[in-house]
Amino acid sequence: MTIRNSFRLGIIGLIFAGLVIIFVTNYNITSENNNKERTDIGTGYKEIEKKQNESDRGQNVDHFDSEGEEWIDISLDYKEIEKMQSETDQGHKVGRLSPDGTALDFIHISLGLHVLSIEKVEKSDDGNASVILSTSKGIIETYLQQPNRKGPGGIWVVKKYRWIR
Repeated sequence: MTIRNSFRLGIIGLIFAGLVIIFVTNYNITSENNNKERTDIGTGYKEIEKKQNESDRGQNVDHFDSEGEEWIDISLDYKEIEKMQSETDQGHKVGRLSPDGTALDFIHISLGLHVLSIEKVEKSDDGNASVILSTSKGIIETYLQQPNRKGPGGIWVVKKYRWIR
């Protein structure tokens, strides 16, 4: 009887170990997909960061101490904008449908800053908006446009931003 019980405990242990491995593997895959979904929101802005870093190279530029009159322009590829609109039309990344959601994602993903609050949102019917956000490093104003479609179904993209304080 004791050999049979030991055998049962061994089998139970193997099943438990297998379940743990499956859980950990599934958790890692899910985490990677969640992280990918989160970072894909800012895919169009990756080139911007690269250009900004290249323009800052060799200069002692500290955007966080800027007085805030100079706008930093953002250029997006039209194909990327079309892709972003298509993804949103299919129900993905619907945060792009609001200027404040788009500005939040841009500041968090592209600039790597924690947004403390949204201070002000101004939106016009012609597809332009301004969003002022308080971040962990200061206050940023973003200027956004709807490049493809104006109105409720059109995505918003950040065209430029500046440090206010």
